[in-house]
Amino acid sequence: MIDHLLSISAACIIGLNVLSTLGLLTARTKFTRILISTILLGLTSVFQYTFTTWYQNRMHRGLAASIFWAYLLSSTELLLISDVGFKDAPEPSNGLLSWRNIKWAIFLSWNMRRVGTKWEVKNIPSFSGGRTKSKEVPSATQFIRKRLLIVVLASLFLDAITSGPPPDMEMFSEEKQYLNFARLSQVDLEELITRVILTMTITLNAALPIMITYYVASIILVATGLNTPAELPPLYGPLLECYSVRRFWGLLWHQWLRRSLTGIAASVTTSLSIPRQSNLYRVTSLLIVFAISGCIHQLSDLAIGIPQFEANGFYFFMLQPLAIVFEDAFESLYFRYFRREGGIYGRLRTWEYVICFLWVVLYFTVLAPIWFWPAVRHTDPTRDSFLLVRIVPFK
Repeated sequence: MIDHLLSISAACIIGLNVLSTLGLLTARTKFTRILISTILLGLTSVFQYTFTTWYQNRMHRGLAASIFWAYLLSSTELLLISDVGFKDAPEPSNGLLSWRNIKWAIFLSWNMRRVGTKWEVKNIPSFSGGRTKSKEVPSATQFIRKRLLIVVLASLFLDAITSGPPPDMEMFSEEKQYLNFARLSQVDLEELITRVILTMTITLNAALPIMITYYVASIILVATGLNTPAELPPLYGPLLECYSVRRFWGLLWHQWLRRSLTGIAASVTTSLSIPRQSNLYRVTSLLIVFAISGCIHQLSDLAIGIPQFEANGFYFFMLQPLAIVFEDAFESLYFRYFRREGGIYGRLRTWEYVICFLWVVLYFTVLAPIWFWPAVRHTDPTRDSFLLVRIVPFK
């Protein structure tokens, strides 16, 4: 039974790549592309069902589900929104299925940030840090050496988290995951500090596996000569510039979903004839972006094994547009009536920066447990560690 399900999972992965590649290179009509996208949706759904049925590690199940749903979005956006096809291939006048064209199509779907293409997303971090483009791209040797070091350090950190004493599960109860007004009077300083520490720790525990996966893949791709270092820039942006919720998602986070989500949102809002420069357009786009992201993360929660009634991925992500709209409104009022120069994207005074940064910490301290705590309750660090090989023996 397990061998049968494993074969189906592998067939789905191969099918996704082959069908997406053929769609980009051969599909000319809108109907064909819609049909291909529908089949890709079916293959992704079958993959999640079969993979989560036979594979036991819950951390790997959630990560794999997120990656392949993101791949589906990437391929669908290329086929239906950006209308990328054979005309955009590196050898449009030569053989339709030449190796160079096939490689281009395969890597383009996986190149979710569209690095090095005309569709490249904004705010991809440079090798020198920050948002500015850096011309100092490391050599292949330097690239591999640095990425290996980061992978080792990140793995040690993850191993240290799961090798320590087990957490007090009372802190992760369903009651304590919500920090609403009714419970504020019951929260003491110790619980608040613990909540902040746990939220930051679990955020790292969620972010580092994504980074390790990407960096290990990038090491292999550069070592084999399939990609150059310039095509595989760092994953996360600068932490110290994350002084708003908007900047957290648009600058610090990995941006894998940005092109797909904003492309779909722009298509929907345009079809609704909403004026592009209006506030309604911006709010509608935000709602669509985070609704789709919420669906992906809800499916990831289910892949982990969180029961439907406890999975809050969609709920958590639908709260993000509210924070961003609040920030935009506050920024407009603050810089119009209290400080008439600068702006949130200009130079903040030190005390303004500190307050903004604390706002982000407070916001995620209040809301992140809504999404994180159920995953803690339904995973076991001894069985569901992201690392295939433990560095520190678990006690």
